[in-house]
Amino acid sequence: MGGAIESDQLAEQMIAFIRAFGLHRPEQTSRGGPVGASEAHALVILRHGAINHGQLARALQLQRSSVSRLVQQLAKRRWAARAVADHDRRVVFVRLTRKGQVAAEYLARARRAKFRHILASAAAGQRQQLVNALSRLAQAVSDTPPKSLGRGRRVSYGRRQARILEIRMIIERNENPSSIEIADAVELFS
Repeated sequence: MGGAIESDQLAEQMIAFIRAFGLHRPEQTSRGGPVGASEAHALVILRHGAINHGQLARALQLQRSSVSRLVQQLAKRRWAARAVADHDRRVVFVRLTRKGQVAAEYLARARRAKFRHILASAAAGQRQQLVNALSRLAQAVSDTPPKSLGRGRRVSYGRRQARILEIRMIIERNENPSSIEIADAVELFS
């Protein structure tokens, strides 16, 4: 198990990664497009065909209520359409519209270009190591249970956890957090 210095280094590198990849700007994809990260991931998943809300929630690792709002956003953009299942009126399927398929293809091309660029920046012998390291990191994060915030509430690891870590680092370094960061901290912990 890593010590405080190693975990602090991991936290700093994770925050640097989040910023470099643009994940701290939820209104944009890593390629700068006007699409939220959740929307982009949903489009990529829905490229493979219609699925129900529950399946989309599991694939995105989001709550069903969040997926409902996400699907509403996609429908508002006319990127997705909803259809009630014939066998069970409680089951709602989501599929991409033609406009959604075009947006999903654009995002898929942008994603491939981004990852090609990332791999090209690594030496040929280090590319597989990079992929393996990311795989191990993803596994370690998914194996880590969410921390309890008390009163039965839990927080999932993701943007929220990264922001909490960032605010904690500012406080631990005795830096003066901005009023926005204080407001974020209050919101995250309330």
